[in-house]
Amino acid sequence: MWLVEMRVVYFFINFLSAMKIPQDTSLMNVYVGAYTNTGGPGLTHFNMDPVNGSLQVKAQYWVKETGENPTYLTTSNNKRYLYACGENNIGTISTFEIDSATKSLKPLNVFNIGISQAVYIQSTLDGQFLAIAHYSGHISIVATRNGIPERVVDRADFQGGSYGIPSRQEGPHVHSVLFSKDNQYLYAADLGNDKIYIFKFNLTNGKLSSPFSVDTGRGSGPRHLTINREGNRMYLVNELSNTLVSYDVNQQTGSLSQRSSISTLNDMANLGRQTAAAIRLSPNQDIVYISNRGIESDIVSYKINPQNPQNEFQLMERVTTKVDNSGFPRDFNLIGDYIIVGNQNEHNLITFRMAKDGFITRQSVLGNIKSPVSIISV
Repeated sequence: MWLVEMRVVYFFINFLSAMKIPQDTSLMNVYVGAYTNTGGPGLTHFNMDPVNGSLQVKAQYWVKETGENPTYLTTSNNKRYLYACGENNIGTISTFEIDSATKSLKPLNVFNIGISQAVYIQSTLDGQFLAIAHYSGHISIVATRNGIPERVVDRADFQGGSYGIPSRQEGPHVHSVLFSKDNQYLYAADLGNDKIYIFKFNLTNGKLSSPFSVDTGRGSGPRHLTINREGNRMYLVNELSNTLVSYDVNQQTGSLSQRSSISTLNDMANLGRQTAAAIRLSPNQDIVYISNRGIESDIVSYKINPQNPQNEFQLMERVTTKVDNSGFPRDFNLIGDYIIVGNQNEHNLITFRMAKDGFITRQSVLGNIKSPVSIISV
């Protein structure tokens, strides 16, 4: 009897081993913005296989629908609309409606802001306003109606230039904007003046207060900001000095207090030959990822130790994004179990598999993607 039972158990184990356990194969949706002046589409919709991270083009949108050079993408908080800001002479916002079932995009309109070089865009939680950073030295606030940009309701104009690096800092260059978690404050990183400007934001009419600022250090070139889920910690990547900086956020006053700073370079001899670009937090908020463009061209990851504010970042790894000799990872994003990287100068997308501990391994390369510079998922 015992032998019969063991044979049954053995048969059952082998049966289960031979079975193919069904996996979640529902495709994910990835959207990539690009420079149109290199001859490609401004926006491409990809399906991503969550099992192996492979990307397949689903749809492409050209300059008539995207405006020229839609170099940064975002969505409304309710995921009904996708917005792309245009780095061009008039500054544009192209709006797409996102199908709730298929995630396909329906072009709605291209709105002319009237302020050149729109390079970053953020939506308020309620979707009533869009904040846009203009590399030409401005911020614009655009009101929406039914998700569609309708009119500019406020703007901030900056002067000066720190001349820390004269060829890049001869004037104001606002590179990004970021709302506080409650939308009470708007932060703006001005690469040209080495400052983070902080505005009180009026949620009723979209007006900005007179700002105060935080100095990031001469020649640092602040580029992009991100904030943790709780809204009490902010992280900055400085493009020109290649540094990662953390700040405590006073959620009552909006003020910032610096905690830690670390170089993102592998070799300090490469300072001036490399520029930092994008910054992302891991889903658990315990790892920060940075992309470096130039001679190193890599993704760098740091473990965050919030208990040690003077030495908060512990280097995990550096992983090259180069396929040939150029790389230049302008943007990347964490999507499911993967990191998708856009190499602007190599015209490709690289998929890295992200392990549970945050370390990454190259999975695949998709070539002939013209100048990818912004990556998001819905």
